Amino acid sequence: MFSEQLVTTNWFKIHLSDTGEQEHANMAVHTIEKTLNNQQDYQRLHQGFFQACNDTLNFMESIYDDLKSFRI
Repeated sequence: MFSEQLVTTNWFKIHLSDTGEQEHANMAVHTIEKTLNNQQDYQRLHQGFFQACNDTLNFMESIYDDLKSFRI
C-alpha cells in the first residue's frame, strides 16, 4: 500500500521528488509574499517559522527516542 501512496499522493511527489523541494520552496515564498502586509505580519511569520523548526526537531527526536525503546 505504501508504494501505491508514493505514486498517487501529491505530498510524496512534492517532498520526495528531485524537483519537489524547489517547488515546495517556491510555493512557500509565494504564500509569504501574498500574506506579508506589515511589520506585525513579518514578526508573526518569523516567530512561526522558528516554532515550526522547534516542533519538527522535537517530533523527530521523539520518533528516535521511541524507536530506541523497541526491542526485537
